[in-house]
Amino acid sequence: MLIQTRNISNFKGLKKIIPISILAALLFLSTGSGLIAQKQTSPKKKKPFLLEQVHALGLDSLKKGRTTVHFSPGYQDRAIRLASRVNRALLFYADTLNAELEEFHLVLANRKDWKILTEHQTYGVPKSMGAWQRDNLEPEQVPRLPLPPAAIVPADAKGAVYDQLLPMKECLTPSFRDPLESIGITWKEASRIYVELITFHEVAHLITDTEAYHIDMPTGWYREYLANFLSYAYLYHTEPNNARIWDLMPEVTLECYTPKFRTLEDLMLGKIDAYDYHWYQSRFIQRANRVVENRGTDFIHKAQKLFPAESPGKTLSEKTEAVYNNMDSMSEKEAARGLKKINEELINRLEEIAPGFKAWAEGFSEIEKSQ
Repeated sequence: MLIQTRNISNFKGLKKIIPISILAALLFLSTGSGLIAQKQTSPKKKKPFLLEQVHALGLDSLKKGRTTVHFSPGYQDRAIRLASRVNRALLFYADTLNAELEEFHLVLANRKDWKILTEHQTYGVPKSMGAWQRDNLEPEQVPRLPLPPAAIVPADAKGAVYDQLLPMKECLTPSFRDPLESIGITWKEASRIYVELITFHEVAHLITDTEAYHIDMPTGWYREYLANFLSYAYLYHTEPNNARIWDLMPEVTLECYTPKFRTLEDLMLGKIDAYDYHWYQSRFIQRANRVVENRGTDFIHKAQKLFPAESPGKTLSEKTEAVYNNMDSMSEKEAARGLKKINEELINRLEEIAPGFKAWAEGFSEIEKSQ
């Protein structure tokens, strides 16, 4: 399902210190993740797809298990390290979900190659290519080569997301600085590590998009939540120091930034910008991390039973799609009311298997007009 949105807002400022001139770095939240995906239109001419372009560029590659990493010149050492970690994540996800990828391709691209390989994708904003995208391609968009799960990430772990994070250093209080000092890294180093860790978020998306993991995805934000849950579950059990970084960054964001919009309905209607989206994603990560720590990976199995992909006409995702399909005939308030009912039902179901979702959802309340 593709989620249609109405992008009607413009960013007017960030709390404390984050300058407006910084790129809307976390566009991965609205482009790579599929959470705020615009309805695709068919081009007149079929364009090369990611791996077709990778082969055309002649990038070097290496393989570790089911993971193949294609990399720009000068990044072989990083490709070797990341290949091992990603393959380990694939094995973890396969064991956790009993769902696996037969193959996975990761592209480490420098700025020059990134520009060639991606279209309308800011450098440094990771992007995955999953089953949900393949299923929604028009006939003339289907690539000539097979479309295995793939993702592209910045070769130097810098770019837009990194640039967004750097100035948040001014928000650091001792409660944020101490965890970094305890593992011996600076905020600058932590920012690069965080960008690299988004790779596991993208891999998690590809896993949950497989047919083997049969689950109803009621909303785009729930899809993001699941990817964040799996990302932290892997890091928490296998890379504890990096798990601390993945956990810390959203907390700093929530401290530094006050969003213009903050209801789940605002998000689903596309009223937000990339900065607000970062706030939403930070809240999803925050909740996912606590569930991993308190409930373990058992949550993911209970969620699969809670949201079966069968029962045509009865799944929450079909209710969500019905609202989007009828949006042209309803006002924004009517659409918001319809989406709110769906979100309330979703939250109530999640509360059954992981108490605390209702209290967490209260943080998405409307901002007072006086503000």
